[in-house]
Amino acid sequence: MRTAAQLSLLGYTVVPHIAARSLADRTQLAGIIRECAGYGIPEVFAVGGDAPQPAGPFADGGELLRETAEISGAQMAVGVAGYPEGHPGIGPL
Repeated sequence: MRTAAQLSLLGYTVVPHIAARSLADRTQLAGIIRECAGYGIPEVFAVGGDAPQPAGPFADGGELLRETAEISGAQMAVGVAGYPEGHPGIGPL
C-alpha cells in the first residue's frame, strides 16, 4: 500500500492487488480500503492468491469481492481475474 499511495500522490493511476488468502482478518481489509480511499485510489484488484491455506477468513476472490463491496458501501471498484482455461488452484470453470 505504501508504494501504491506514493505513486498515486505522484499522479499515477494505481490498482492495488489484494490476495484474499493473505489477509489476516476483515479489519486488515477495511484498513486497506480506507487507505485507498484516503489516497484517492478508487479501485482494487481482488484475487484468491496462491497461498495453500488462508491466513484468515477469506478463501477466495469471491469472498473478498463481497466484503470489499460491504466495507466500502459499494463505492470501491473491484477488478477480478478470470481463468477461461482453468487454474491449478481452482480447476476449470
